[in-house]
Amino acid sequence: MTWEQKCTVIAMMTQEVEGEKIKCQRYWPDVLGKTIMVNDRLRLALTGELRRVSHLNFTAWPDHDTPAQPNDLLTFISYMRHIHKSGPIITHCSAGIGRSGTLICIDVVLGLISKDLDVSTHRID
Repeated sequence: MTWEQKCTVIAMMTQEVEGEKIKCQRYWPDVLGKTIMVNDRLRLALTGELRRVSHLNFTAWPDHDTPAQPNDLLTFISYMRHIHKSGPIITHCSAGIGRSGTLICIDVVLGLISKDLDVSTHRID
């Protein structure tokens, strides 16, 4: 998916283990800056193309809680937007609806505000 969609940023909103429970399976290299090819070995070998994907991990948001410092989350989103080059930003947490959904919502609202567009908080039925 990352390769197909030309994604350059993955935003991970969980830790591998939280409260002694595994929240995410490891899919990134153990060593920073190391190249990893998992599912696209054939395509990469045929095209010779190499892409940089930045993996960001926001760890200051405990499961079933809120971030202690909201400004840290806004800084994370700002940096995420700054390094984003192409494709969708892939985001995930442990369940896929709480922290990652909130990140997406905040990012969309900030995008609307930056374009001076109206933001409605009314429910649409």
